[in-house]
Amino acid sequence: MALVRALETLEEMRQKVPIHGNPAFAPLFIVNPLSKVGLMTLFMTHPSTEDRIQRLKAIAEQAEAKATSTSSQVFSPST
Repeated sequence: MALVRALETLEEMRQKVPIHGNPAFAPLFIVNPLSKVGLMTLFMTHPSTEDRIQRLKAIAEQAEAKATSTSSQVFSPST
């Protein structure tokens, strides 16, 4: 979950210190500095930070569920 916290921190910093620059350089940033509305969404090369965080949390939940089911199968008595 360290990766999730890192993305959340980057997003918080992006909101506190907006970057106004050339849109051609947007793909070089980890967190997109461009507006996420209107025509600027056409030039987004990556999903939004919020989408990435949601996807990482879902992957972590799936991995945890799989690990839990695997460990319960290993330790359950045989019939």
